[in-house]
Amino acid sequence: MTLKFTRDHLLLFFDIWWTGFIVLSYTGFNAFYILTVMGFISLILVPGLLTIGILRLPRFNPWVFISVAVGFSLLELIIVGLLGNAILPYLGIERPLDTGPLLCTLTLLVGVLASISWVRMKDEVLLIDLFKNWELRDSILAFFPLLFVFMSVVGASSLNAGGGSAVTLVM
Repeated sequence: MTLKFTRDHLLLFFDIWWTGFIVLSYTGFNAFYILTVMGFISLILVPGLLTIGILRLPRFNPWVFISVAVGFSLLELIIVGLLGNAILPYLGIERPLDTGPLLCTLTLLVGVLASISWVRMKDEVLLIDLFKNWELRDSILAFFPLLFVFMSVVGASSLNAGGGSAVTLVM
């Protein structure tokens, strides 16, 4: 099974993800740590992935790709924070590193990066082969950690209810 993504799909995904992050940030909704996880991914990966798309870097192995994306994201976040902290007080914003002004400047950064990426990725197509050479052993190894999650929930519930510790000990 091969998935095909064009620039429209990729940038729509980034826009929806970033909009969701902004809405969660302004509302402060963090049930089940959704804002924490989504914010971490948004700030650590999105600007770097857009920058890699703009620069048209050669194909890397996945870990190098993620490392470069994180590096670009951190660099851009540091520069935006520094420039925002230096320039925004002259525009009448007394606390430029509060949530509102910081999210506005970061949204401006992501918007500019997405616009440039939209133009640069004119004919780019991302093909992803799913389950290529996938075997039963791979399925077992992929889903085995879910057993530990289930056992930890059952074990904690059992211990909190005054039950035995057998499930926790098996784990």
